[in-house]
Amino acid sequence: MNATQLAQVLVDARRSATGLTDYPGRMPTDLDQAYAIQDAAMSLWPDEPVGWKAGLIAPQFRTPGGDERLIGPIWSRSVRLVGDADSDTASATELELPVYADGFAAVEAEFVVRLDAPAPAGGWNADEVAALPHTVFAGIEIASSPFPGINDHGPAVTASDFGNNAGLVVGAQLPADADPSMIGVRTELDGEEVGHQTGAAIPGGVLTSVAQTLSILGRRGRSVPAGTWFATGAVTGVHVARVGQSARISFGELPALRCRLVPADAA
Repeated sequence: MNATQLAQVLVDARRSATGLTDYPGRMPTDLDQAYAIQDAAMSLWPDEPVGWKAGLIAPQFRTPGGDERLIGPIWSRSVRLVGDADSDTASATELELPVYADGFAAVEAEFVVRLDAPAPAGGWNADEVAALPHTVFAGIEIASSPFPGINDHGPAVTASDFGNNAGLVVGAQLPADADPSMIGVRTELDGEEVGHQTGAAIPGGVLTSVAQTLSILGRRGRSVPAGTWFATGAVTGVHVARVGQSARISFGELPALRCRLVPADAA
């Protein structure tokens, strides 16, 4: 099974919301193979990417001089904007977010960066990203895949299926002078705290995450337009969850974000 054939199976499983007991074919062994599958799957997906997620690669899975993060597309239909609504209203609103009931699902508290200027394909560093107009928000990434073992076989398998992304919630904007590394982030599942960290838990910070994402995209010949979203990595951890569970995520004094996981429908 080649990359296109494997991508077709992954896309079909997502579109039909059908679980995959096994990975459909030979697992990719490096990120080049993974992104070939991802690119093929993107060409088959009936939506436009409006952003990218970054996920940290555990040190034991990195190659010398290789990437610290893997990336995956975020699709326009999967983005939910909460915005700077009244704090009481925003905190009381529970979004219903679809996940693959027979696959993998997790909730991740993430700082979300919106680039307010285009970024051409190429290599980037954090200082260069900082010089671009950008805005930082509180957010949630929903990680989900039809394959339950998506995170059990190394970063290449994770990257191959859209980086295990299934949605993005964009909440309140951080004050312009706020330092994400100093903001406390708390994640609860069904009312029980499962993670509490500050933004300093993101290695290199949020702009390093964006820079590394742009650099990976640059190697793939991809630029990004103004308005592109970047989910910069799990602050309090990857919190595995199941359909029916509810999460509450807070970023300092900003309005809390609430969501409940529901089964994905066939598209």
